[in-house]
Amino acid sequence: MTTRKRPSLQQQKRDFTRARLLDASLESFGEKGYLGATVDDIALAAGCSRATFYLHFKSRAEVIMALLQREAPDLAEALREFDDQLARGITRSEVRQRLEAGWKQLASMPGFLSALQMAVLTEPEVSEWLDSFQLSSVEGLEKFFATIPKKRHAEVKARMVTLNVLTLATYEMLARGQSGVTHKVAIDLLVDLWMNVFHPEAS
Repeated sequence: MTTRKRPSLQQQKRDFTRARLLDASLESFGEKGYLGATVDDIALAAGCSRATFYLHFKSRAEVIMALLQREAPDLAEALREFDDQLARGITRSEVRQRLEAGWKQLASMPGFLSALQMAVLTEPEVSEWLDSFQLSSVEGLEKFFATIPKKRHAEVKARMVTLNVLTLATYEMLARGQSGVTHKVAIDLLVDLWMNVFHPEAS
């Protein structure tokens, strides 16, 4: 049996500082928004210097991408499980459970959704990275796409990526609580849209 090498104390310290900077970024984005929170604000909230921030991240844009990746550490395994679920025929109840779980996870990060939306609008590298991240996730659903005629693959992938963006925007709208749309109505609509994507033979 292979024994995993324990990180050095120096690496543990770097990991701790990076995690602290990510937590501080989330706090700063929640308080001041993506455009309002400066690198100095983040460093101050983390209890470190501006120079230390730049040892770990090149920019706030890189922080946003790191935060999103941190919330999906087991993405490969999660995609495999999701692919199996889709291939056998996902139910409406299962789609709702997934949407509610996604909402609950992101709602536990106040300010992140608004910051992510603003970063996508103002930082080309974030927009390009998110598009690539979403597309690679969709393309990993090999078993699901094996159940769909090949001529429809491109169409279904495009619909899934677009609906991912709409889902995040809906979560952000719910987080603001200013739209007048209830949580149930919003989630019901998303369930309808995703079911239509997951069962393209019916559309």
